[in-house]
Amino acid sequence: MEALVVKIKNKKDKAFAKELLYKLGLEVKAYNEEELEDLGLAYAMKKANRKKVVSREVIMEKLKKE
Repeated sequence: MEALVVKIKNKKDKAFAKELLYKLGLEVKAYNEEELEDLGLAYAMKKANRKKVVSREVIMEKLKKE
């Protein structure tokens, strides 16, 4: 299964796109900005290198810079 993410400008375009996709027999799920961020974070965590160990000090330094 693959997914396609489309950013829609307004409610009218969103309604049109949803109707079109439903008519094509496709599943439609709308996400808000926070949910999209959560999906991105989950993807990054899944792809992360879990073999490398990073000290707490290094992490805290990185967080302080942001």
